Amino acid sequence: MARVLFRDNCRLRSPLLSPHPALSPPIFPSSSPCSSYTLLPQQDDGRVGLSQQLLSLLKQCQSLTHLNQIHARLITSGRIKNPFFASKLLNLSAEFEDLHYTLLVFQSINFPDTVCVNTVIKAYSTSSVPQQGVIFYFEMLNSGFYPNSFTFPPLLSCCAKKGWSMSGGICHGHAIKSGVDSVLQVQNSLIHMYACCGLIEIALSVFDEMRDRDIVTWNSMVDGYAKAGDINVAHKLFDVMPERNLVSWNVMISGYLEVNNPGVVLKLFREMMKARLVGNEKTVVGIVTACGRSARLKEGMSVHGHLLRTRRDMNLITNTAMVDMYSRCRKLEVARRIFDSILGRNLVCWNVMILGHCIHGKPEDGLDLFERMIGRAKFDDVDASPDRDEFLDGEQIVLPDEITFVGVLCACTRAGLLTEGNGLVQEAMETIREVADYNTSASSETLLWASLLGSCRLLGDVSLGEQVAKSLVQLEPENIMCYALLLNIYAAAGRWEDVAQLKEMIKAKVDGRLPGSSLVDLIEIVHNFKAGERQGMLISTIMDELAQRKDLSTAHL
Repeated sequence: MARVLFRDNCRLRSPLLSPHPALSPPIFPSSSPCSSYTLLPQQDDGRVGLSQQLLSLLKQCQSLTHLNQIHARLITSGRIKNPFFASKLLNLSAEFEDLHYTLLVFQSINFPDTVCVNTVIKAYSTSSVPQQGVIFYFEMLNSGFYPNSFTFPPLLSCCAKKGWSMSGGICHGHAIKSGVDSVLQVQNSLIHMYACCGLIEIALSVFDEMRDRDIVTWNSMVDGYAKAGDINVAHKLFDVMPERNLVSWNVMISGYLEVNNPGVVLKLFREMMKARLVGNEKTVVGIVTACGRSARLKEGMSVHGHLLRTRRDMNLITNTAMVDMYSRCRKLEVARRIFDSILGRNLVCWNVMILGHCIHGKPEDGLDLFERMIGRAKFDDVDASPDRDEFLDGEQIVLPDEITFVGVLCACTRAGLLTEGNGLVQEAMETIREVADYNTSASSETLLWASLLGSCRLLGDVSLGEQVAKSLVQLEPENIMCYALLLNIYAAAGRWEDVAQLKEMIKAKVDGRLPGSSLVDLIEIVHNFKAGERQGMLISTIMDELAQRKDLSTAHL
């Protein structure tokens, strides 16, 4: 069915996207469109010794600096014009993940073969701009390029990372027309791409049509259902897998963390240990996160002790997960010791510790740590900006973001520091505006404004709350919850005439009377309460859920 769906809709050489900004596509020789060089070429002057020496150097190359030196030697010796050496150089530059250098090498090749184009597409698939790999592919098609079975796995990976289902479907059609859609690696890539784009039914149709399946196939399907939120189907597929590896277990652990079921995560980990599998960093982070979410200090300490006994490297991600786990288990002194021992702390690490103090410990400690954080950023540099790589005492300077302000506003509320809180709300507004400038997702910006509006209600700042509510309503004018938030602010301030007017406005938009709601939520956290009622859920509980929905437990680091 999948072949029929895409076979007739794809012309192999039709352009799809705008021209690639960095490259002028080469003209492929019509006589040999897909030639590749696999043997060391003979030199006209008989100096095979130099060629062997250069080839040996390329094989032993361990760094980009060394590669630059070899590149210079290839240029001075004239060997750079040899397609064999040019292809080797291109492949190494891609392995070192220097995309700019890879593109420069590719441009220097007069007649790049299929292997060269595939190498560039693969380099794009592992870069921060995978969408350019799709653009590059279609430009190469217009230049006479013919894809093979090695073209589509990295190409489909580019589509998967950007969620480009339409481009992925066209590439699927190209794979069919090229006769490589039955290759196992291509089929696995198709399943992964469709699953990442949320088209799990098409992924299943590809899966059903496969004659041969390997463990990657099964893992891709399980991961697809887990990402789609259908964890029960994912678990059923996991149970019937003919074999499992560490990736299989990690997929299930991540899936149950996504649906906030840490108990099953720990159960899966015990089953994995019985199968005598040794977890990796992702496993450790998942288990520690599950211990933190379920407040299982004993299990978390056991994992931590195991890591120390086995002398495993405790990198930034693992240490940050430990800080989060001990904070959630209200062992702030242990969390702080780990935090203080971390070198090269990033923004996520600072946020986890600040929120740990603000939500689970003494709010004053969180505010002190926040002052230390912004004090470092302001140290002898009033023009510090998030885009600049600045260092102090060998550690990178980081600036607070909207997550940081959620924590410190919570601390101000718990400590009764309304004046400090009002100043931070103003600063948080500026931060959200800066985030919005770099974020095209209206829903993400809405969530930030909503959390800030909830903070205004807690601080009793009606004027500022009105400003935030206006920004929120402009983003989602049909969202009644935006108006309900402002209604709660008016009610808390005793402005009953404004409450009545706003209720009439709400009734004009929907039928019936709605109870007020506090939308200090992210995604689906909604705590209902009656307008004018002073008691609600404890702020620590609200913020704990808020931080959990923001996934500060490093599951997505």
